Amino acid sequence: MFTRKITRTVVTTAAFFIIGSVYASQGEAEQFQQLAALDSSTQAIHSEISVPSGRSALTPGLDRNAFEQELSERFLGTHLLYQKLSDEARDAVFVLYQEDNRIDGIRRMVAYSL
Repeated sequence: MFTRKITRTVVTTAAFFIIGSVYASQGEAEQFQQLAALDSSTQAIHSEISVPSGRSALTPGLDRNAFEQELSERFLGTHLLYQKLSDEARDAVFVLYQEDNRIDGIRRMVAYSL
């Protein structure tokens, strides 16, 4: 009787793990399908998104005050970080702007200067 109980327990446990792994496999397959669908919809959205015109660079030739004003009006997040910089770092960012007014370079300089 003791052997029969152990055998029944082993069989029940094995069945539980087999059913559980099949269920987990089905769950993983469903998750994979959901992720694939999400990925394809994300790619579709990403392909429709483009940089808005006028958002890739600041107006060239501005003085320091006008540069800071335009930065605050058009690129608020960058401006908020720019305000946290030391005076020397702000000077370096402004010099970079005078050489190259593209916002990606200015953002990079602000981030590295923090």
